Amino acid sequence: MNFKNKGGITLIALVVTIIVLLILAGISVSMLTGQNGILNKAAEAKEKTEEAQKEEQIKLAVMSSIGTDGLINLNQLKTEIERQGGSIAGTTFPVAVTTGNTSYQVDQYGNVTEETKNENIEENWTVADISNNNDDWYVYKDSTGKKSQVNAPKLANGMTAIKYNTEVNGSKWANAATKDGSMWVWIPRYAYKITYKNKDNKSEGGTIDIAFLKGTTNEFLDSSIQGDVETSISNVTYTENANGTKSQNQWLLEPAFTFGDENIEGFWFAKFEASNTDGYGDDASTANDANLTMRIKPNVTSWRNITAANIFTACLNLTSSTNYKTYFNNVSNVDTHMTKNVEWGAVAYLAHSKFGLNGKEIGINANSSYKTGIGNDGSSVYNTDIGKKSSTTNNVYGIYDMSGGSYEYVAACFSGYTNMLLTEDKNAAYISKYIDVYDEYSSSKYGDAVFETSSNYSVTSSWFLDYSAFVSKDFPIFRRGGNFSFDSNAGVFHFYACISGDEGNSYGFRPVCIVK
Repeated sequence: MNFKNKGGITLIALVVTIIVLLILAGISVSMLTGQNGILNKAAEAKEKTEEAQKEEQIKLAVMSSIGTDGLINLNQLKTEIERQGGSIAGTTFPVAVTTGNTSYQVDQYGNVTEETKNENIEENWTVADISNNNDDWYVYKDSTGKKSQVNAPKLANGMTAIKYNTEVNGSKWANAATKDGSMWVWIPRYAYKITYKNKDNKSEGGTIDIAFLKGTTNEFLDSSIQGDVETSISNVTYTENANGTKSQNQWLLEPAFTFGDENIEGFWFAKFEASNTDGYGDDASTANDANLTMRIKPNVTSWRNITAANIFTACLNLTSSTNYKTYFNNVSNVDTHMTKNVEWGAVAYLAHSKFGLNGKEIGINANSSYKTGIGNDGSSVYNTDIGKKSSTTNNVYGIYDMSGGSYEYVAACFSGYTNMLLTEDKNAAYISKYIDVYDEYSSSKYGDAVFETSSNYSVTSSWFLDYSAFVSKDFPIFRRGGNFSFDSNAGVFHFYACISGDEGNSYGFRPVCIVK
């Protein structure tokens, strides 16, 4: 029987055809979206083009800033770079010029080199846009979500603006990393007003209103805010209201923004309690050494068992000629020092305001092994839901370990006992700049979360029942925050007097960095 070929295809041929098409399609998709695909190559080319354009813009700015002596005029260069939306860190050459996410180093002869990217940035963080487009780096929001203008963070040469990899809700205080990856948080210049819940008892707490100030002036950045800013509490008056509250009538400059005889735009506060690269902390025989390499990192053992005097020196050492290159490229305009009481207070007030926790109590670091950045369950790390509750912003952008963890020595003492913080004699101007000295529990000292936020010098009379124990000649050195075991008596308003500045297993610290 003769069957004619109808011209169709067999099932096998159809299957083969489909397989070939799938293979071709797979190759096409791979060429389009693979690691070396067209889309990735196009993105890389776009990024390289943008970087080349930025570098070219900086070179043009450099050429426009050459003086008659053939050298770069730094003031002119600063003007040209800021006109482009960039910024300069440093007051002597070489300076760091940053535009977008890229930084370059410029010397006095006009040589431009791209800075090495910081490979030590903490996991889950990345480089932020220093121009802060779309709030990429920071946004200081109040509890209603309204943004407030603040002084732009001042980066030292070698510091990197950083942001968390995923978006968060709430206020984003500016974060930065030094070359070693240590993490810092920007506290911008402000004035404050306190309203007490009970006119007769400061212990019951209250509210703290914050008004951010322009540059190094006492002008409000928000033009809708009324009133003048006083620079001394002796000029401040209070009104006792019919509802039983007591209100501060004048705005008061937070004294932490006066450093020696200089007004500053803000300061960098260590994000976590200090630790060291050797991991020493549990034993004074190894930890009581001011020359260990400090770091500010989460989920590491804090640096304890070091005397207050060695802490003071260790914080200064961050900018010493032998150590500064671990953290910075240039320190001509940088000062690092042991946290003072007023700097602790400045953070506490901002944390309590609507730009931080809006009157809620911060969570305690309950870790009994003195790990940094841990939550109130004693184990949850800083970027977990529980860990974030121990931040001054209730998210990853805030400051940690201000309640619990270890006690923190601060550069504050009773009159006549500065020798417990210093290893050599210093003049009065130096002591006034770096140490808060007290002679009585009174309103003469303010902005430090001591007298203003407590009603007694020796009970649990601070806000939120935080402990209050004022210094004296018998107990002359201040500690702040409480340790992990203090439970509800630990917190940002906790202050405690220590019999000496000796090393102790539960006594830690943190530094402050000022960029002028």
